[in-house]
Amino acid sequence: MKKYKVILTGALIGLIAFPTIIFGGSLVSSLIHGKTAGEAIHILAQQIDSLTGRVGALESKENEETCDKLDYFENRIQYLKNTISDIEGKRASFIENCSPYWKDISQECRDAYENLPTDEFPAVCYGPYRNIPPNCAQYDHEIQNDGNAIAGYQKQISELSSNADYLQAKEQCVR
Repeated sequence: MKKYKVILTGALIGLIAFPTIIFGGSLVSSLIHGKTAGEAIHILAQQIDSLTGRVGALESKENEETCDKLDYFENRIQYLKNTISDIEGKRASFIENCSPYWKDISQECRDAYENLPTDEFPAVCYGPYRNIPPNCAQYDHEIQNDGNAIAGYQKQISELSSNADYLQAKEQCVR
């Protein structure tokens, strides 16, 4: 808002003071020539009101642009938060549905399942895996992928929340 006061003051000086000084008052005197003091004050007040109206329109436009920028950031942050919430919900459902199949499988078999080709898979591990539904087959991998995705979205939220443009728009937007 300080910028606008400086602009308004400069404009008032430019509109009234400079012409008065440079033209020896001819602009102002011709504007109010032959008028009573009250009429002259009224004419000058209209000129000042016109100027402040223009400054107000400029302020309004800049505020609208600032608020649009703020809306962009806030919408993006909310989208990321909603995405995290969706992933967490799906992850919880996946864990609830699939963890019973995996609870009795040793870490050695899990590691072999994730890292070895089928022909090198230990025979001792085949039994527990027979009952696992196909949608639960990549249990550990899915859990890890979901965790990585959530961490990535949280990082994006943190970056957006500390973005200088976002913080400035948040501070300057007047609703």
